[in-house]
Amino acid sequence: MTMKHLQLRGDTFYFQKRIPTSIQHLYGGKQTIKRTLHTSDIKQAKKLRDKILGEMAQLEMESPSKARTLFKQHVANFEADKKSNPQEWDAMRHYTGDECPAELAAYRHVASETPIPIDYQFSLREALKGWQEAVGKSKSADTQRKASTFTEEFLKYLRTHDVALSQITRGMVTEFHTHQADSGYAKTTVQGKLSALKMLWKYANDRDFVHGDNPFSNHSVGGKASIKRQLMTAEEISSVMADFKQHVTPNMYLAALTSLWTGARISEVSRLTKDLVKDGCIYIEHGKNDRARRVVPIPDWLYQLLKSQTSKEFVLADGKEVSRLFSRSKTRVVADETKTLHTFRNLISTCALRADIPETIASQIVGHTNKGVSLTYGHYARGDELQKLKNNYDKIAAKLEDYLGEHVKSLKSF
Repeated sequence: MTMKHLQLRGDTFYFQKRIPTSIQHLYGGKQTIKRTLHTSDIKQAKKLRDKILGEMAQLEMESPSKARTLFKQHVANFEADKKSNPQEWDAMRHYTGDECPAELAAYRHVASETPIPIDYQFSLREALKGWQEAVGKSKSADTQRKASTFTEEFLKYLRTHDVALSQITRGMVTEFHTHQADSGYAKTTVQGKLSALKMLWKYANDRDFVHGDNPFSNHSVGGKASIKRQLMTAEEISSVMADFKQHVTPNMYLAALTSLWTGARISEVSRLTKDLVKDGCIYIEHGKNDRARRVVPIPDWLYQLLKSQTSKEFVLADGKEVSRLFSRSKTRVVADETKTLHTFRNLISTCALRADIPETIASQIVGHTNKGVSLTYGHYARGDELQKLKNNYDKIAAKLEDYLGEHVKSLKSF
């Protein structure tokens, strides 16, 4: 990008760029942004420029339509005037129809309580932003990412920057998920996208921003059949883990090792901190669903490994990066695409089955959704309940050791 959007005036660099029309209202109606960067260093200037460009791109991605924003501003102003002077607030206003359409629509809405015109109704981007601020903060990073990404995909398919929620029909959604399936996405992936969008629509509906049936609900979705995961053999696990160990940091290897012995998702393991490793267990606070919040007993040797870490975060790398690099190691060693990092979860479930562990307790340990799971074995398990959970895990660990056979020793090393 070299010097693009940068100007040197005297010994100081300035940033200058035309503001995209869709977000000019966020800059007070300005068409161009001009800003001093307070530096004469070209490298620092480029870093500051890239930061500003990133902020503008984020605003453009998240911003509802300009018309909707202006409408809301005018409604707020008119409602304030009406509240302070209900008898005469509009006495001096005489509209001919040549005014700003958003202002005229806002006036009619406040003065006559007419329905909000389609162009100014609550939009999908507003639903996303509202959900992020009110609900998303308590969700996993993966859930937040999916909500944003799938919103962009849906709007890109519609070839529009934003759309009023009331204008989204079941037909539009059907065309979208059919296109996704025809593009080669797996059925579960398409279902996941609709689920995220359904969540945003429900958020708006619960707050009375939109009414009627959720257009993202109850669709018969096509797509490629999901691949049935197969267990790796003990030799394959040992070989893949050895290769992985050679190509990653110790903390990344420890993440995979913890996943192997607990069945926990990498996204869960990667968010462990020291205060969540206690009582001989790991306390999982964040996961893909409510059931993922749980206590998972771990072997004493693994517990000591985790407690010995000096940093606040046990896994410094992003969980997605761990998964990506593990996949590379697996591919180098094992060609079968049905055998992945996720099969560690299947392996723990299989060991639980072989150890005759009650399904409710096995589901609690691996974090599977099961309506029959007793809450007494959930995140607040204490005393006798915690000991019972540990006793059951010990049986699972024994079966895992039997499965791993001669490779157990190498898979307990760090």
